[in-house]
Amino acid sequence: AYVANDATVRTLELKQCDTSLVRPNLDPPIALKLQLNAVPGLAPEGYVYEPVCVRLDETSELLPQQEWTVDSMTWLLPSSYGATELECLAGTGGGSYAAIYVPVKLETTLTSTSMTSTRTLVTTVTSVPVEVQFTDGGMVFGVV
Repeated sequence: AYVANDATVRTLELKQCDTSLVRPNLDPPIALKLQLNAVPGLAPEGYVYEPVCVRLDETSELLPQQEWTVDSMTWLLPSSYGATELECLAGTGGGSYAAIYVPVKLETTLTSTSMTSTRTLVTTVTSVPVEVQFTDGGMVFGVV
């Protein structure tokens, strides 16, 4: 990840007996609010800029091997494009942290259309009134 020269970098120092420590796998993670710089301009075609939280991985003593990483970091996306802060959770305690924008490739979406037709069938039933007549003719009563 690229962190601009004018990015706001926060350093969280953990010490034990005057020795700086880096603690991985924190549970719960450390909550940080990090300053977000302005979006760096237009994203390349097919990409959009999204804010992320990064931590400087200082596991190597050699500067070229040290890099900013999103490993052990989680964040809540801001509710607006004009946000100035990013809420981050650091699973590794100790070190330097920053909020930056990175280009994220847009997903390709396919649009398909379908047509639905609805048919309504109306059936008219005409009934002829039937007059019922009650009669006792044809009935047989018997005792068994």
